[in-house]
Amino acid sequence: MNSDMDEEIEGIEMAESQMNEERVDERTWQAEINAEREELEFDAEMQRVAEEENQAQK
Repeated sequence: MNSDMDEEIEGIEMAESQMNEERVDERTWQAEINAEREELEFDAEMQRVAEEENQAQK
């Protein structure tokens, strides 16, 4: 893929090192997943309501 171009990126060694690896505990990860799920459900509900209102206006 684009790994051939990685060497051209300044600082790529640091970004790919294990010392720079992001670590997230289970509780934080689960909270983020739940927040994303709620956001997606809210967006879907808003889309559904907008479509119903659009149909009602026809």
